[in-house]
Amino acid sequence: MKPEQPKDGNAVFDLSLLPEVEVQFIVMSDTHYILPDNVQIGEWAAVGEFSDRTERALRMAGALPHDFAVHLGDVSHEYPETGRSETAFKGALARFEANRLRFYMAAGNMDIGDKPDPTSPADWADATTLRRWQSVFGPSWYSFDHGDVHGVVLNTQIMDGPLAEARVQHDWVEKDLADHSERRLILFLHMPPYFVQPDERGLGFYNSLGPAPRTWLLGLIRRFRIGLVFAGHTHFVALSREGPSRLYVAPSTATSRAGLAEAFTSRAPDRGRGDVDKLGFFLVRLDREGAGVHLVSTGRDSPASDPSDPRRRVITRLPRELPYGRLGLHASHPLGHYTPGPVIWPSIVRQPVRDDWRLFACLEMGARFLRIPSSDLDAPVERDRVSVLRDEGVEIWPYWIWSESAGVVEDAVSRADRIDGAEIVFPGGILPPATLAGDIRRIRKAGIQVSLSTALRVASWASGQGKYHSRTRVGFLPAEIGQLSARLIELDAHVERVGCRLTTLGSLWPAIEAARGLSSPSIGAVDFFLDIPGEDVEENTRLVTEAIAAVATVPGARIVLGPLVDLDRSMDAAFGLLDRLSNPRSTFQVARYLNSLLFGERRPPGLVSSENGSGGRVIELEQGERRLTLILPGGKTAARDRPRLLEPDRSGQRITLYELQSGLSLEAAAMGGISRGLEWTEGPVLVVREQHPERTRQPPRLRRGRSSP
Repeated sequence: MKPEQPKDGNAVFDLSLLPEVEVQFIVMSDTHYILPDNVQIGEWAAVGEFSDRTERALRMAGALPHDFAVHLGDVSHEYPETGRSETAFKGALARFEANRLRFYMAAGNMDIGDKPDPTSPADWADATTLRRWQSVFGPSWYSFDHGDVHGVVLNTQIMDGPLAEARVQHDWVEKDLADHSERRLILFLHMPPYFVQPDERGLGFYNSLGPAPRTWLLGLIRRFRIGLVFAGHTHFVALSREGPSRLYVAPSTATSRAGLAEAFTSRAPDRGRGDVDKLGFFLVRLDREGAGVHLVSTGRDSPASDPSDPRRRVITRLPRELPYGRLGLHASHPLGHYTPGPVIWPSIVRQPVRDDWRLFACLEMGARFLRIPSSDLDAPVERDRVSVLRDEGVEIWPYWIWSESAGVVEDAVSRADRIDGAEIVFPGGILPPATLAGDIRRIRKAGIQVSLSTALRVASWASGQGKYHSRTRVGFLPAEIGQLSARLIELDAHVERVGCRLTTLGSLWPAIEAARGLSSPSIGAVDFFLDIPGEDVEENTRLVTEAIAAVATVPGARIVLGPLVDLDRSMDAAFGLLDRLSNPRSTFQVARYLNSLLFGERRPPGLVSSENGSGGRVIELEQGERRLTLILPGGKTAARDRPRLLEPDRSGQRITLYELQSGLSLEAAAMGGISRGLEWTEGPVLVVREQHPERTRQPPRLRRGRSSP
């Protein structure tokens, strides 16, 4: 029997892994409230699901503790010219209130009309549509205060248009920002200034402002150093930088966008409107150091969206919140995947679009460093995306293939201000030549950390890979580290890290344990490279889970996971952390949650035991006063066979079960103990015992200020 329905919002979400903040708020966009007889329901199958999708998102947002909430527009799916928009506004408002949400509202194109553009598919915003909006929601531009935050909401649909209100808004916001320039400024819009590039055209393009209002707005953002800008409209996430300012585009809660599916290499479900993994909203958390913007996915049913379920949705840390994080990613695919797009309705010019879901995946995982080919630093789009990630706390480690004539030293040193380390890959052997040692010293003298790895051709049949052609192995094997260390000592060379390849034949533990006792004056620490080997989802999940846990026990070691996105190279096909639509696979989820659970504290986990049971591997770790038991896929039976897991709880001890694939947590006490709790879980499970939970499990505090929509 399920426990009683929780009475508070924290019972739906688990925020205990997050640091304390001063202000926490919600940003939601494009809810597209739809009346039951909307004519589009017959045109698109997904339209009939809009209401259920948004209702799920509203329930989740309303369950999160927040100081205020902002809606970025397209409240309604009833265009103004239908005469039904006011009815839809009131219906949407009733749903907001039913879910304990009082939004500061911005007006969208579906609400009051399109931007001034003679190619627009719908009528422009006019005095009548503005009055309808104001009769339900109040002014379409205004500002509000909460603590030291000054929020400014603008009406993008009238900018640079014929309405007198456009000039009034223009003059008002110039004065408002000047009057509050010492505050923490945040700007909220419906339409983004630009979607892909600041110089994209406006006339005939549906997804951003025209050049004149864009130039004016970007000038305001730079002049007043507006820290955060949030827009909606496109139904795609995006993150850009304008100097110190961060420009976010929020997803929809109702539908992904047809047409924008052109950004991907696979056809999206229901021509783009059924890609529910891209639905969600932002949870924004502010402290004195900056802002953390979490993307909360809402597209699929989850026990955590049902308050009667005892499990809770875990919110994980972002890279800047994980200073001790040791999870890295190999960007096998470009992060800034960009396409000029087709010429298709509602635009009559090319619709440029970029896939920023890959970039947001790096942030959601809390990845602390990114391994990229050095050529990415020369590609404008890729260089921009990498720079954005670095600003968000992700270290950038490009790799160079070394030869005596390759000019690696000069290239690396010229980029010292844009990278955090340099990986030098020398091909053909495991013992570096003397000339490479000299180059290493020159790079380190420039203040750049160096990682060293090798590239060797290996016979695939001999190595058990079963491939007709040989393959290139990048990284040393653990058994080769001793020889490498001796050679570096001989050459009087030192590197901060070495790249070590993990093979996926059998258990990873023996290989990783070989590095646990590494002590060398020439090598600082080890980076373990793990390439997801194939398309067996269960096996991939087991490998990633085991590898992260094992690497966590090696002092200073890091793990690099790849590929980021599914690979299909004929004879080499593998599932990535993301699929071809940039949606997360189970490997992404377990890596994300283990990253926050294992690396959220300064003290690394220590290994107690690791052994196979009748149903899988069970790994015991300890971290201060916390005891962690990791039960790998298939390990439930083994766990129930272990008496120490079923011991009665000691006084004051809290036991939490984390279901890693789904990102849900469950208090064992709510289910009558660990054994009962395990019956609720699936896939890999981490059981965390805390002797003094009041020290480590406090929900993050919010400083309450005055704010009222």
